Amino acid sequence: MVMLDLAVRRKLISSNPALHVKPLKKDTRAPHEKRRPFKLEQLNRFFTSSFYQSCAPGTKAPYLGKDRDWRFWLPLIMLFSGAQPNEIAQLRVQDVKKSVGGTWYVDLTVGADGSSVKVKTEMSGRRIPLHEELLLFGLLGFVAERRKQDGEAADLFPTLKPDKYGNRAWYAAKRINETFLPASIKVRADQALYSLRHNVRDASDG
Repeated sequence: MVMLDLAVRRKLISSNPALHVKPLKKDTRAPHEKRRPFKLEQLNRFFTSSFYQSCAPGTKAPYLGKDRDWRFWLPLIMLFSGAQPNEIAQLRVQDVKKSVGGTWYVDLTVGADGSSVKVKTEMSGRRIPLHEELLLFGLLGFVAERRKQDGEAADLFPTLKPDKYGNRAWYAAKRINETFLPASIKVRADQALYSLRHNVRDASDG
């Protein structure tokens, strides 16, 4: 920052591009408060569990509840994107887009009409490329079906309703943490739905 200010004073650059940049906050959480990623064996057990598989598209013995869509897609999208549960729960058909270069992605930025998915902080708006595995699992077909049913502005997961704080993922997270995960795997005290995001982080760092 000091060097950039000096460069401005000496007219080497017209302005300081880091003028309003703040350092990242230090993670002050105690070790026991931090979420740990799932091990590969845990992921395999959860995603191949009989209940999870019953929510999959095209399965022979499907779960018939109206919430089947988010039960299948929410944890899977988290695993392959690192997006927050509430970001995924808010997605609309129009938020799944294709770039000029042909890459499918999820748009978590403010749109031309001022609408956007509610993100954790002002700097969290971003575009997330859709992993090839999500395409192979049929995500685009699911989006197309929602578009056919209710149009471009349709919620991808209409059964997820916001709580008083506007969090659409609260019920899904509760059910997954309290029922679906423990029924499939042995969950450590420092593991929860959010651990799927840490699987993405650790894979990226590795």
